[in-house]
Amino acid sequence: MSLLAELLEAYVLITADNEGVASDHAKYLREHRDKLQEYVVKYVIRENK
Repeated sequence: MSLLAELLEAYVLITADNEGVASDHAKYLREHRDKLQEYVVKYVIRENK
């Protein structure tokens, strides 16, 4: 899976207003915490380099 696709999964999980997606959050977080952190740093916090 490409990095973009992995970060897209993180975006959907963080922003989705959907009970089905929300119910997957805990499992996804356990398995892909690094991708969620990467998404937040790159696109939410937007570190300036």
